[in-house]
Amino acid sequence: MKYSNFILPSYLVNTPYDLYNRKKKSILLPTKLNKNDCADELTIEDNGLTMFYNVQGHLSWYIAAAVRADYPLPVEAGLFYFEVYIVNQGLEGLIGIGLSEPNVNLNGQPGWNERSYGYHGDDGLKFISDGNRGYDYGPLYTTDDTIGCCVNFFNNTCFYTKNGIHLGVAFDDISGGELYPTFGMRNPKAYIEVNFGQNPFVFDIDQYAKRIFQDAEKKKEWAKLSELYI
Repeated sequence: MKYSNFILPSYLVNTPYDLYNRKKKSILLPTKLNKNDCADELTIEDNGLTMFYNVQGHLSWYIAAAVRADYPLPVEAGLFYFEVYIVNQGLEGLIGIGLSEPNVNLNGQPGWNERSYGYHGDDGLKFISDGNRGYDYGPLYTTDDTIGCCVNFFNNTCFYTKNGIHLGVAFDDISGGELYPTFGMRNPKAYIEVNFGQNPFVFDIDQYAKRIFQDAEKKKEWAKLSELYI
C-alpha cells in the first residue's frame, strides 16, 4: 500500500491505521530527513536518507548538530519504528539517535535540549531533556552497527535495538507534543543512513508489532488511542 509515493512499512499493513488511510485522507509518516529542519553543520544528500557532518578543522570548531525527519511520529499508528545504519562513526563516534518536538534547538544532540530524547553511541548513555545528565542504558555503537528506535503509543514507551537485538525500554513516559525522529552528530567523517521502512529492517519489528497490536485489539486500546477509531 502506497501513501504519497511512500511504501507503508510492513508492520503497519492491515492495521486500523492502514485501513483508515485507505478510506480517508492519509495520516503521513516520516519518510526522509528534512533539509529545512537541519543544522548548518550537517549535509543531507539528495536521497533524503543519508547524512554527514560537514565541518572540518580544529577539534574546538566541532559543535553538536541535529536534524529532524519530515513528519512527526503518527500516534494513530500505535507504534512507529525506524533504524539508522552507521556507515562511519567519524573521528570520535559522537552520534545521537532519538526524538524531539518541533522548534527544539538543533544545536545539540537529541536528549540534550528540553523536550527531546536520545541514545548516544560514544558512551551508551540515554539523555532526557538535559545534556548535563546522562543515564546508563545500552552498549556503545560504531561503524557498521544498526540502531533502531521504536515508540509504543499504547503505553508511551520507547526502546532501542542494536543489530536486531532489543535493548530494553529507554524511556517510559513518551507523551505530550509531536515527536520527530531526530539525529545528531558532533564529529567529522560521521556518516549515517536512515531507514523508515523503505528497506527491510534488521530487527524483526513485524513480529513485535503483531503481538502489540493483537494485545491492543483485545483490550480495545485502539479506540483509546485515537477518536478516529471509535
